[in-house]
Amino acid sequence: MISPITRCAATQVNPVTAARDLDIVAALERSFGHNFMGIYAEVVAGGEIAVGDALSRPPVNLTGG
Repeated sequence: MISPITRCAATQVNPVTAARDLDIVAALERSFGHNFMGIYAEVVAGGEIAVGDALSRPPVNLTGG
């Protein structure tokens, strides 16, 4: 995993009026303690995985830094 993907501020804009009328980013932060919507990842080795396989990952810095 390379870094988290944060929510875009464009979600705050009303598509009809172009006014910023809903602060989705702040609502995510309040409700979940972060505004991450995904992660950027890199495949470092090919292979197969199946249901029930054990997975592991190195520690990840979720602050985006």
